Amino acid sequence: MFYPLVSEDELKEGLFEKKEVEGISLLVIFRHSKIYIIENKCGHFGMPLHKGHFEEDTIVCSYHGISFNLSDGEIANRPYENCASVNTFEVVSKEGFIGVEFSGTGK
Repeated sequence: MFYPLVSEDELKEGLFEKKEVEGISLLVIFRHSKIYIIENKCGHFGMPLHKGHFEEDTIVCSYHGISFNLSDGEIANRPYENCASVNTFEVVSKEGFIGVEFSGTGK
């Protein structure tokens, strides 16, 4: 099922929106002319990533400094062993909206 998250008219460099689909918190990010949709949950202790910051093409968790690649959710640095990658979602453009085809699982 398609879930629209933002209209294509809203796409501007620096867009950083928190959205929820089927109880899953997502981040829609438009950075360096690319759109990313990732789960808003750190793979370490599940802390919200929207409180973090960007470094190049990664998002850094504000709680423990773990960074994740925006493109695939993989860990870009690993200061702790017990950390998993974060879910990413395919960006879908449909009827003037950017969104996800969602079945509850990412990547």
